[in-house]
Amino acid sequence: MKSTIILMANFYKPHIGGVENSLYYLSKEYIKLGYKVIILVSDSGLTKKDRLPFYEKVNNSLEIFRFRTYFPKFYLDYLLKFPFELLRIKKIVSFLMNDRSIKKIISRHWITSLGTIISRNKVTYVVPGIAINQDLLSTKDIKSRMINLLAIKPQIFLQKFALKKSKLVVFSKNMKNQILDFLKNQIKLIEIYDPGVDCDKFESQINPNIREKYNIPDNSFTFLVVGRLIKDKAIQYAIEALSLLENKNTHLLIVGEGPERNFLETLTKKLNIDNRVIFVGKIKKHIENFYFASDCYLMTSVKETFGQTILEALASGIPVIGWKSGGVIKTATSEIIKNNINGYLIDFKQKKLIMAMEDISNSSKNEINMFRLNNKALAKKKYSWKLIASKLINEK
Repeated sequence: MKSTIILMANFYKPHIGGVENSLYYLSKEYIKLGYKVIILVSDSGLTKKDRLPFYEKVNNSLEIFRFRTYFPKFYLDYLLKFPFELLRIKKIVSFLMNDRSIKKIISRHWITSLGTIISRNKVTYVVPGIAINQDLLSTKDIKSRMINLLAIKPQIFLQKFALKKSKLVVFSKNMKNQILDFLKNQIKLIEIYDPGVDCDKFESQINPNIREKYNIPDNSFTFLVVGRLIKDKAIQYAIEALSLLENKNTHLLIVGEGPERNFLETLTKKLNIDNRVIFVGKIKKHIENFYFASDCYLMTSVKETFGQTILEALASGIPVIGWKSGGVIKTATSEIIKNNINGYLIDFKQKKLIMAMEDISNSSKNEINMFRLNNKALAKKKYSWKLIASKLINEK
């Protein structure tokens, strides 16, 4: 009988995101290693109150179980959401553990970690991020205050408990420090493993006509930003810097959707560069095409637990410009990028970003090719899903 690995999170496909991708690639690696894989996630669909089936057999090596999501109808219902979901997770985990071939339980969400803990089983919690007090809704309306009181604050408390009782793995020193701050520096062993990136995916173009589609000249130096359009991504710095470049034969591709889009679009019009900034929106597949169409990746985030998009840029072979980690910049960029080898690490100053963008947009083909070779080599050597999959099942 094959040994079984259980992978858990709040969402999996058809949802799109970093956690969902990690479950997909880890499951592929474990199946290659000869394991059977069970994925346990919520039954939340892509639309509100849409539910996915409780059970799905993908093939002989992969099964998906889904716990029933509790959809609050009234404010007080938020008090019931987490207890109901935790009990449902506990019930499914207890059922799955009747199969004595279970080798390891790996979770990527606090609620599945906590559900496993209350079922009296051990879990390795690969932490993607944490809910902190700064995440509380700041608006003064009654609805936001009620959600803060009934949903977000209990979530913070429960997540702390899950962190304290789980075996913890993170992808960066930055994430480790955020957890230690969150737990008030209580002593806790936290392992740091490098995540993976699908290098094969970023080796071949599915559609090479991105520039043509968005009317970007072939000889234009094109910068790229990928991510949710939220304040922490600080994409306005990229837009403002582009407007101040002496090299006007430059464009900026912004791939993603979010609440800041209207603000950012208004900014491009105000700066009179709306013809050089392209808002692509959310891309469901073949994100690699946009890396292939670009010459440099901009990491403008001021807060990021890791930065999977940096790994995608490395695998694509394009240089990265990002802020040095530290101070107000709570990212792992400095852990990934080496200055002048993989791109440019710069101080958190608009002037420095302008200088870096100007410099790289005027670089020679030989200089750009050096970055390309360095970045592809780094991605293949260090960021392997096979390597992290092996570490996760072999750690004690």
